[in-house]
Amino acid sequence: MRNKYYQIFNLYYQYIPFRILSACLVATALLSRFSLKQKYYYVADDFFTFFLVVSVWLGFTSGVLLKRQMAHPRAALLPDYRIPHIIVPYSFFAFFIAVYCYWLSSLYPLIILEKAAVWSVFLLSVLIINLIIWVGYLSISLLVYVSYFLLLVISWQTFNLVILITEQAHWQLALALASVALLLLLAWRMTVLNEDKFEYGYIISWPHKEFLHNQIKAGELYVRAIHFIKSRLGLKPRRVAVPPYPREAALWRRAYHWHYLDLAELKSIWILLVVLTPVYVYRIPGMSFFHDFYRDPYSNFLLYAIAPVLIVLCSNYRNMSTWPHDLLKPVRKKDFIKEQGAGLLAGLGLYWLLFVMYLVFIPHCVLQPAALLSSRFWGYLALSGSFAFLTLSWVIFMSTYSSRPWFVLANGSVLVGLAQLLFVVAGKQPFMINMLNSALCWVGIYLFLKWGYRKWCQAETA
Repeated sequence: MRNKYYQIFNLYYQYIPFRILSACLVATALLSRFSLKQKYYYVADDFFTFFLVVSVWLGFTSGVLLKRQMAHPRAALLPDYRIPHIIVPYSFFAFFIAVYCYWLSSLYPLIILEKAAVWSVFLLSVLIINLIIWVGYLSISLLVYVSYFLLLVISWQTFNLVILITEQAHWQLALALASVALLLLLAWRMTVLNEDKFEYGYIISWPHKEFLHNQIKAGELYVRAIHFIKSRLGLKPRRVAVPPYPREAALWRRAYHWHYLDLAELKSIWILLVVLTPVYVYRIPGMSFFHDFYRDPYSNFLLYAIAPVLIVLCSNYRNMSTWPHDLLKPVRKKDFIKEQGAGLLAGLGLYWLLFVMYLVFIPHCVLQPAALLSSRFWGYLALSGSFAFLTLSWVIFMSTYSSRPWFVLANGSVLVGLAQLLFVVAGKQPFMINMLNSALCWVGIYLFLKWGYRKWCQAETA
């Protein structure tokens, strides 16, 4: 029998996304450092962006893979089953940290003037990656939401954080201890994991049929929290009943049926949003630290185009996990897939409008209303919305190829490259060019939705 450590290593190696992401991490570190040494700063900057994206993606994937090994039934039966499964991925972490050090050491002579700042960047990044591994391990949708927005805030304030940590050296020690504590806590949690622990079996992405119950439990965390608050306040929780399926209604009404409970659970958030909007409008002039962000929407293309897609996917992955299973008779599968797709598209449109309304339109009305008369401004926003729908339609189509991850990653690389290109040029293009690109996006949307609809209708039922 082969060495058990080699067998565990092979489990990760045989998982194609992990293999590709690991290779990309090493390759981008080498290429980024080489470009910096050759003083190709723009090329190095692109590799740097891709390096960070791969680091985050790989950290989340590592957390999910750890969970799958720890939640295996053998772990509850065989003594010391989990120890090698902890040692091997931790050796991966050590290797990836070494790659990160190699990449980061090139910044000291070229970009960062103080050597202490290099350690600040390194320790802050290691702590963030540790937290992302934890998010992957827990795989709870609400936690993914919160983590994503915290990551946006941290990335926005990265420079100030590095200065703070550099000037106050005790923060470097605190970050190092926090990272070590998180790793040790994760190792301990995995050794005591069993079926009674709340995170057992929570796998995000497309779950197997036996994990659906855990997915539903994970999605109900917000509901249980609201019920707990109401019980403490002496309020009676209102039981929401799903109305009958509106067979003769229009497509959008039938699509609304499948998300009725989800929307009912979020009603309190929508009410809070409406109530706080006047306060938000009133406070904008006083929030001077946000003014640069508000006045320059052209530097935030990925925020408007990609963030709504991630939110709508995280909020609907539980519903999407039922698509390949024939559980919904007497509703025809063709009708069901069409209604589910309409619900996803409507959700994306709503989230995109919220982002644009609160981060672009309202601030511009308050700070610089003349900018709303610019045709380039509206062409830029139209392109961001079109690209958001193109990304979602691509995900719907590619999700039918979950058994061919190399194909998904190859196509995803093309989409990432296109997003990076638009991020650089979209804000500089005139109105007509952006509208032409937007029209091309809608052609891609139509094709991806058409192909995705056919593939999902032909998907195996289980």
